[in-house]
Amino acid sequence: MGYHLGKALLVGLGLGGGMTAVFRDPAHVWNYLFVSCLCSVVIGLGFHALPPGFLEPTQGRSPRMAVWRMQVKWLGICLLLVASCLGLLQLIFGRRLDGATLTVVPLVALLITSLVVGQHTATALVARTRSLEQTRAHAGFLALQAQIQPHTLFNALNTILALVRTHPEQAEAATRHLSRLLRRTTAALDQEAWPLADEFQLLEALLELERLRFGDRLSYTLTLAEDLRDRRVPPLLLVPLVENSLKHGFRAKVGPCTLTVVAEGRTLRVADDGLGRPVPVAEGVGLRTVRERLEALGGRMSWPETSTGCVVELELP
Repeated sequence: MGYHLGKALLVGLGLGGGMTAVFRDPAHVWNYLFVSCLCSVVIGLGFHALPPGFLEPTQGRSPRMAVWRMQVKWLGICLLLVASCLGLLQLIFGRRLDGATLTVVPLVALLITSLVVGQHTATALVARTRSLEQTRAHAGFLALQAQIQPHTLFNALNTILALVRTHPEQAEAATRHLSRLLRRTTAALDQEAWPLADEFQLLEALLELERLRFGDRLSYTLTLAEDLRDRRVPPLLLVPLVENSLKHGFRAKVGPCTLTVVAEGRTLRVADDGLGRPVPVAEGVGLRTVRERLEALGGRMSWPETSTGCVVELELP
């Protein structure tokens, strides 16, 4: 409430100064400031005190009817608050209000109401847009889940099948890593967010499977700052980026490849020294889902320039 009161007083002071300049009447500047501040506080706090959702469009109505009903609500509330302002002024001054006051008060009320309506409309529009972005990002997440599990399971089973006769101990290790990977992926399905520590443990299980598959050709480093272990992020946020590096940077490259994943500050960085990326980057389901989920939360994904390999950075909100 204190924030809204201070904001209303600042608006009132600004309008009062503006009125003084418009009417070129510095002798009555204090009257203009008082009237403007009173109207700003009464109208601003009056709109703020309305029940949540009172000014939202009525559900189940046509767009034209919903807009008409909203306009009627705005007008009715504005007239009621203007009447309250006039009544307070008459009570304070103890006499009948003059024509100048009766002109200034509705004008100030109109300006303040316009500011309130504009802010409310812009806030509602941004919230609605963000909600649509989050809905689309969640749909992409569902598509990502459907893509990752069969793909990962297929590769892992092929790895275990190749190792089971010649390297049974490695096949057993691959089975354990697959179990960890599937357990953590399944745990991610019902969560909107989970700790970065869980995301890194999932990456470790995935990369251990890949290292058993490709041997010494693949090396990796996972670095998670201690103060970020409990930082909550959307689940499976980094998996598509790591798989993108393995698929496009590593598998087509002759010789060893190194992959690093670093979480520091608000930045998550995935880098490899593979073949690099095409320009522009072709976004499949995985990359598009990562970007949309991050942007829906207020973060962003970028591709910094690098002399070798590929780097992608996620800036958390």
